[in-house]
Amino acid sequence: MTPRIAILNCRDTPLGFLDNSQPGAMHYYDDCLHRYLSGNAYTFTFKVLSSQDPKELLQVGNKLSFRHPELGSFYLNITTVERDRTETEVTAMGLTFELLNEEIAATKLDTAKTFMGYLDYWGFEREKLKVGLNEVSDKSIKNEWTGNETVLKRLFSLATVFDAELEFVPYLNENFSLNTLVMNVYRSDHGMGHDKRDITLRYSDGIEGITKTSDISELITAIRPTGKDGMTLAGYTRAKESDGCYLSNSDIRSPSARDRFPSQVADKDDNYIVGMWSCDVDSKEMLYGRALAELRKRSVPKLTYDIDGYIDVAIGDRVTIEDDQFIPKLYVQCRVVEQEVSFTDPTKNKTTFDNFTEVSSQLSSSIISQMNALIEKYKQYQCGIASSSGTSFKNGQGETTLTAIVRDGAADVTDKFEIRWFKNGTRVGTGKSLTVSSADFGQTAAYRFEAWKDGQLHGQYELTTVNVVDGADGISNYLHMRYSDDGGRTFTSNNGKNPGKWIGQYHDSSPVDSPDPADYTWAKIAGEDGADGMTQKLVSLTNECYLSTSDTERTGGSWDSGCPDYEQGKYLWVRIKAVYETPDAIAYSAPELDKAWLNAGKAITAAETATQSAADASQAAQDAVSQAQSAKATAYAVQTELAPIKTGVQEAKDAAAEAKDE
Repeated sequence: MTPRIAILNCRDTPLGFLDNSQPGAMHYYDDCLHRYLSGNAYTFTFKVLSSQDPKELLQVGNKLSFRHPELGSFYLNITTVERDRTETEVTAMGLTFELLNEEIAATKLDTAKTFMGYLDYWGFEREKLKVGLNEVSDKSIKNEWTGNETVLKRLFSLATVFDAELEFVPYLNENFSLNTLVMNVYRSDHGMGHDKRDITLRYSDGIEGITKTSDISELITAIRPTGKDGMTLAGYTRAKESDGCYLSNSDIRSPSARDRFPSQVADKDDNYIVGMWSCDVDSKEMLYGRALAELRKRSVPKLTYDIDGYIDVAIGDRVTIEDDQFIPKLYVQCRVVEQEVSFTDPTKNKTTFDNFTEVSSQLSSSIISQMNALIEKYKQYQCGIASSSGTSFKNGQGETTLTAIVRDGAADVTDKFEIRWFKNGTRVGTGKSLTVSSADFGQTAAYRFEAWKDGQLHGQYELTTVNVVDGADGISNYLHMRYSDDGGRTFTSNNGKNPGKWIGQYHDSSPVDSPDPADYTWAKIAGEDGADGMTQKLVSLTNECYLSTSDTERTGGSWDSGCPDYEQGKYLWVRIKAVYETPDAIAYSAPELDKAWLNAGKAITAAETATQSAADASQAAQDAVSQAQSAKATAYAVQTELAPIKTGVQEAKDAAAEAKDE
């Protein structure tokens, strides 16, 4: 619906109309009525063809007024006109010039006055501006204004002093001139508008999306306020602990905020982030109250929500909005603070919401306490395990101390919980630390701790310890292990030493670990997330071998946990089998040819060739033995215990001895 808009001169006499429904009348387009919660203020912008306004009725100082069946009546002053040969763009502001531009002098009274008492003192004209509803008529307050302000700013300031909201409602005569401008005064605990929170708005109602933003850019955990003439809270004795905040010398502190966001450069017992703040009061009691309110506001993340879409609600209305794109669903109770309405193009309509914290102000302190207690009871914390000597042992030697870590944000809160330790699901101890020896388990063991408090589990963490064995026959054989989260394409942090979902291994004669993930054979040791969101736990790792007639595919054999003796013309494939606690949850590493087996075959072939020539037999035998030993020392294997290849090596030695005797 495009309303008919009257144009009036500076003395409120009608001059003409903007009317899109009448052919030949002045038509408007690109229009936007922008309404604000503060005072129910509004602006109106639009364009017309300059040729349709030959008498230039649209000029600064003239007025506009119109009625809308849903939005009410509007009365505006034309403040800006931009005109060229083609178009004329107009901006008009709501209310009267007296409110917008006239000023009131500084005010300091010795006695308290009511809201109406201040209006009488300032000599407000009551012929056009009348006070309608006044919900703060029972209050008398003493206040001071130190500078000049426009009438409108002074009225808003007065409303703040009385903890109130103002609403200006124009009433028009039949010819669209202003009859009366009524100012309603509401208590701010409900304000103007209607409470529609029992109605839940969803995407189908015009909501297109909700974006939640958390901001701690202005965070403080303690405040050091000053009042008039440098007054501080030093020596103030009537302050009481409130919501966990307390007064310390001249500072008000919030321990809960400090624990959540501790300073990283201060002393251990004084990790507060202190903000300096001042206000114009001469009473320590008022200074404490206002500073405490400022600390509460800035000691928690500031939450804002941007909501796209237009909703047919009024300024000041409170509504509930549901966004099922969040998991779980997000329900937001908020208030309409701005509206942009286009009469000629409704697709440009937009509604802005704010006051998202109003929900908490509607709850009693007892309900808030119960809610906070429930949150604390079931809160989950970040957990981890620190190891004094790593988590892998060699040849059954060594021990390590596992230490539980429980964090609330950046704060270490481990000491607040009962720590219970488990090995492969069986409880083995309590306390912050647990000492583990390589003799305590076989090939692998899963150690887990749980953090308990008041009979409730608040977090847990698990890691796997591994026992590895050097190669046989007295040949130095180093096992290298690293972790990955992407199947071995890259290492985890700390160059692969921090635990991950995959474990990679290889053997050789060098104590130096390879920096190339491709040198490792990878096996998955952490399962995928299940329906309950928990990660599956590793039960065992087993080496499996396949004796094949081909070096390009596995054929003619089967997978077995035992490693067979060397057979000429055969090829050995190897892999790792990982078993998890969920039934039938098994993962395998990618099968690979065993390089040690291949090298042993080459050594035997060389030894057999040596027997064909007595002249070269001795050297060939030595080469064969050397190659066999080298092959074994550089064996590339995925199993934690390298399979013996004694048969192939011994045959090479026997062949060399026979050739030498001949």
